[in-house]
Amino acid sequence: SKVKQENLAQLACELKRAGEKLGTRLVLVHGAGPFGHVLAEEYDLKSKLSGPRQIKGFARTHRSMQDLNLLVLDSLLDAGINCAPIQPSCMGVLDDGRISRFNFRVCGDLLDAGLTPVGFGDVLVDLKKGINILSGDQLACFLAGKLGAKRCVFVTDYNGLYEGEPGKSEKLDVVGRGDLDRLSLDMTHSTDVTGGIAGKVREVMDLASAGVSCEIISAEENNLFKALSGEKVVGTRIVG
Repeated sequence: SKVKQENLAQLACELKRAGEKLGTRLVLVHGAGPFGHVLAEEYDLKSKLSGPRQIKGFARTHRSMQDLNLLVLDSLLDAGINCAPIQPSCMGVLDDGRISRFNFRVCGDLLDAGLTPVGFGDVLVDLKKGINILSGDQLACFLAGKLGAKRCVFVTDYNGLYEGEPGKSEKLDVVGRGDLDRLSLDMTHSTDVTGGIAGKVREVMDLASAGVSCEIISAEENNLFKALSGEKVVGTRIVG
């Protein structure tokens, strides 16, 4: 699997600028991309644990996610962000795919020490199914809620949510629960075992209902910096 290093470098620099401008603390969570989703599908990690092949898949998928996480950490360090990884597989447990226990206080301790925690989608033990996938979106929303986040920004390939095919249909500036039927929820063209855009929207809805400002934007240059700074950007705001 490959990563667009220039994109990582750009986003890392925008995070650095936003943190300095706002004087605020940031928590980062990245998804798996092909580093995780392809292996998770190959080893059927969303199904109930039934044999040693899935255990091998657990180990290989987590190891692959570590590779991606190291690339992200390197980009952040190069941008001057002092960061530390959060490895979900040894910090939490799922119950039928939902977080049952997670030591989120470690994230708060890292923040208090002046570090930027960096989590990621991962494979975890699941009380009901044996093993399962924790999406980066579920983790981001969970941590945002537990740590009292004011704003949560999701960076994707698209500049928001659409009624139909992106670029050929209307982009929606604001999406609430009543708009779910209008959405094109099939915007992920690569392998995604955690529900793609549909999974993301459902996770974010609950967080927005709790009063956290949530928006989905693209990785276009300066978008992330502006969004974190509270400036208006092209994207979709999610309301509960």
